[in-house]
Amino acid sequence: MVPPGAAEEDCVRPSDQIGTSPMCTAGLAAVLLAIPAERRSPEDIVRPLTAAPAPAETAL
Repeated sequence: MVPPGAAEEDCVRPSDQIGTSPMCTAGLAAVLLAIPAERRSPEDIVRPLTAAPAPAETAL
């Protein structure tokens, strides 16, 4: 509902607020949890999912 004297594009709809909140939260999470990955191979950052586990050392 548009208040008297206001244009429709000046109003914020509840659906806009619902969509904006998760996007802002995701942006903040990306900033806080970001890792330096410039010019690095993905294998240097995390172990590939298909990588074989390292052999366990046995104590004799």
